[in-house]
Amino acid sequence: MGRYSHTPERRRWLTPALIGLGVLVASTAATVVVATAVGGDRAAAGDPASPSARPSATDPSDGAGAGAADGVVDAGDVCAERSQLRVAAVDAVAPVLEELADDACVTLDVTVVSGAEGAEMLEAGTVDAWIPDSREYALAASAEQAVAAPSTAWSPVVMVAEPATAGAIAAAGAEAGTPLAWGVLARDGGTVGGLPVELPDATSAVTMSLAGLLSAATQAATGDQYLGLAAAAGALATTTEVADADVAGPVPPGIVRVMEQRDVTAETGVVLVTADGAPVLEHPWIGDTGLPGAVALLEALASPEGSAARAAAGLVDPGVATVALGAGGAGGVDGSGGAGGAGGADGSRGTVEVPALPSAGEAVLRPAFALGGEGNLPGNSLTVLDVSGSMGRTTQDGGTTLIQTVTQAFATLVHTLNPITRVGLWEFSFDMEPGVHHRELVPIAETGENLDALIAGATQAQVVGDAGTALNSTTVDAVRAVREAWDPERTNLVLLFTDGRDEDAPGALSLEEAVAALSSELDPDRPVALMMFGMGEADTAAMQQLVDANGGDGGVYSATSTAQLLGAFTQVVGDTLLFP
Repeated sequence: MGRYSHTPERRRWLTPALIGLGVLVASTAATVVVATAVGGDRAAAGDPASPSARPSATDPSDGAGAGAADGVVDAGDVCAERSQLRVAAVDAVAPVLEELADDACVTLDVTVVSGAEGAEMLEAGTVDAWIPDSREYALAASAEQAVAAPSTAWSPVVMVAEPATAGAIAAAGAEAGTPLAWGVLARDGGTVGGLPVELPDATSAVTMSLAGLLSAATQAATGDQYLGLAAAAGALATTTEVADADVAGPVPPGIVRVMEQRDVTAETGVVLVTADGAPVLEHPWIGDTGLPGAVALLEALASPEGSAARAAAGLVDPGVATVALGAGGAGGVDGSGGAGGAGGADGSRGTVEVPALPSAGEAVLRPAFALGGEGNLPGNSLTVLDVSGSMGRTTQDGGTTLIQTVTQAFATLVHTLNPITRVGLWEFSFDMEPGVHHRELVPIAETGENLDALIAGATQAQVVGDAGTALNSTTVDAVRAVREAWDPERTNLVLLFTDGRDEDAPGALSLEEAVAALSSELDPDRPVALMMFGMGEADTAAMQQLVDANGGDGGVYSATSTAQLLGAFTQVVGDTLLFP
């Protein structure tokens, strides 16, 4: 039979942040059609979709050559020969593969994995293919495959609540005359009409999918990529976590849980139908699709039998235009029924067809992967905050000063980083100490150890009167500091936030001197990325010269508000602290 091995429990890398940012989007909350949950306990004894309950259809050999025919055929076997195939697959898809392998004449060895472990196995050559938790996770293999690899199955993601809560949401929606849509999570700071939202786990594929959906929806509504990323980051920062083992359990009153529909049982609650559709986790085939076993299994997945096997596992065919919410449900919420095709007056429920919402492409995949936590590499970084006098001015959106904007964005996004990422914190202006223009607030260390110190240091950063800005000297000093602490196993970078230009800094480096220093000290064996964030009237042209002199590894990001800066910071995490 197929081999099932399990990986350690995933760690939570994104924790509730100090700040939730409300970003207006073109969707409003309230009216909700309620459909009952689908599926059941797939681990229950005798459930054919359960790996532990369903008899195996295959019997792997001793691991002979990948994709090659083993030539051993039982008497009466209809297959002239069988192909060997080793696959690392997410638990949702593994039973589907085993269901189809025998008739596809494939001797299949399946290892159940989660997260990015399958990418490591594929690179090591211990498997021939990897089917990850989602298309976002496929970035661990390569961006090209994450975007282009064929899907094996889709898994709809839904909102679920207990019946009384669902009824209250429906009543509020009916009164307002507006349908429930996913964008409300961005608009209402990660809540549904003020009700807290639970996610299965901050590093789950569900979290990444939701991040991508909220980012894309807000960007479409505002035309601003950074605002889209900020909306996703702000919404995710205020959600709470439910342990993986408790996902299918009852949703507490007054809570909305976002989860895969395949995990919903009659005990969990009822599915809330969102007017804009249902996001889907895509499970792509990562690996050589030309191997004999891969060809045979992919053909089986595309067949009617493949559709049936997916349906038995609570999945849907890839590429479908709509998905059925509430399929196989056990009853209604309040017995009213009727709305949106959700059921009849006797309280019974049918299904509600809504649009399927697949991932929106690589531009969204990368920051969504980063926001989900497992998407970022363990970095070695130094964050540098401008505390010169001009940082005391208010932002264009009003209400906060520039230094408050920077520290709020930093406090929110630092939570998304891998806990073994090393982060340090400086502040700078001019002559903070004789001849030294910066001050170390927090030494570079792993965020698992210094997260509280980083938050406190950023929060307590204060503008230094009318002090000038020794931007050029500080930039050179910061790059030198990270290069001195360079780590070959990490992404090494400087993140510098400023609102202006180098000024009022006699004795400090000029732009020409700083450019010359950075250029002369370039070390291809110890590269340090330089990411510069400009607020207000920042001299972005000069900042770009500094980045270019540092080898061009990095970028300049301009923002005018807290939300935009948070979005820009999120983009940097996606662009740099990510599997290359």
